[in-house]
Amino acid sequence: IVNVGVTHEPARLRTAVAALADLAATCSLPVVIACVPTTSGAVAPLLGEIAARLPDAHPLVRSTANAMDDAAFRAALAATGRKTLVLAGVATEVAVRLLALAAVHDGYRTIVAVDACGGLDVRTESAAFTHLSGAGVELSAVATIAAQLAGDFGSERGRAAMRVLQSTLPSHVPAHD
Repeated sequence: IVNVGVTHEPARLRTAVAALADLAATCSLPVVIACVPTTSGAVAPLLGEIAARLPDAHPLVRSTANAMDDAAFRAALAATGRKTLVLAGVATEVAVRLLALAAVHDGYRTIVAVDACGGLDVRTESAAFTHLSGAGVELSAVATIAAQLAGDFGSERGRAAMRVLQSTLPSHVPAHD
């Protein structure tokens, strides 16, 4: 489904998703992944960038556009015990938007990593981001999330988060050592 999004270059989207997976692994954060079957009924394999970094991650297959309407997803989310969600996905206007709005409604602090999302159209994705922001959803970037999770850049966790932050930089921007 990554290739369905037209608002974000697939390689950059994959870089952002890989960085989120690295952050989850580095910071021992729980991950809940939801997906929908294709029109043929098949389920696409988990992105290699996620599978390589989170080998125990298994997507929950849902039949609804809004993951919060799926009982297994809700149960998995509740089992994490967390009240802050970082969301990413394709399509921004559908899956990300519906989940983010439902999460805010349910009392979650909800952050959308905009660089780890892909929209179906520039105008409709922009409208979705505007609506989400107005509804109390935080719009952020993977690099910002990494910096927030880093805490002290001198700690091992901080250094690991800094490496993740640097991995999100375009290839023409030199990393700071």
